[in-house]
Amino acid sequence: MHQVFDLTNANRYYSHLLDKIQAIGKASLLKERDMLNGKPLPAPIKRRLLA
Repeated sequence: MHQVFDLTNANRYYSHLLDKIQAIGKASLLKERDMLNGKPLPAPIKRRLLA
């Protein structure tokens, strides 16, 4: 039996994945920027830096 690959579903799935990846990347960039702006560092990182 010949199966037709559903492109619209695949496209929807991949664009959803891309959105997720971009959101994660944006969040970590914001976190880095906050640290550079002198916002308080999370305790584990601070401990590692002071050790």
